[in-house]
Amino acid sequence: MFFVKEYKPIADLCNCPYDTIVLTGGRGSGKTQHSIRSILLAMLKEKKRVCFFRETKDTVASSLMAETEGIIETDLPNRGFSSTKSEITNVNGSYIFYKGLKEVNLIAIENLKGIASSTDIFFIDEGQAISKAVWDVLIPTLRKAHSILIVAYNRIADNLPLEEALFLDYNNMEAPKGTFYKEVNYPVLAAKGLLADRFLNRAELVKKNKPKEYAMIYLNQAPDEQDRAVVKGFRKENIRFS
Repeated sequence: MFFVKEYKPIADLCNCPYDTIVLTGGRGSGKTQHSIRSILLAMLKEKKRVCFFRETKDTVASSLMAETEGIIETDLPNRGFSSTKSEITNVNGSYIFYKGLKEVNLIAIENLKGIASSTDIFFIDEGQAISKAVWDVLIPTLRKAHSILIVAYNRIADNLPLEEALFLDYNNMEAPKGTFYKEVNYPVLAAKGLLADRFLNRAELVKKNKPKEYAMIYLNQAPDEQDRAVVKGFRKENIRFS
């Protein structure tokens, strides 16, 4: 199974020196795809219980699980994987199940604690959509010995809750010991011929006609606060209290 060299450090999760892996990048960066590949390889090597999270359970089912099935079909056919509506399993006892994180209440918190006690790999996709309240519950909970937390996200804003929760310094690309933190954007994959012409042509059109949108969507650059202001030129510094 092919891995872009920037993602090589996460290719073997069974012998991984990290307990937290955080991947960020714009559209076409391959962060979700490489995360799934590394998880599937780990599931083949050892019996693993894996939980996929997104903001809502429906989005996991409709896209993330479907993408996983596509990777299995393309890269790992006839390797003992099978799917149901709620799980992807392997004949060696490994399996993936999924949960939504949008609503946090006492029942959900207890649920998370139960999941955390017996889960080996946690994968949170679209991490930028997860609220501070959820991270505050999630991080202390997902701490089974030798478990791995993988987070993939887009920088839709500065000071995202997940960056605060995981103590990530994006400007210097620094993270705590035990955390692998990497940014990859689509030109890396394009240079290796891994992206379709249709994708590249669309990216060029957006770059030419909507450069700010291009920077945010494709290059992972958070928009300037001024661009989101209702009044042009308005910033936080303009707020005064009497």
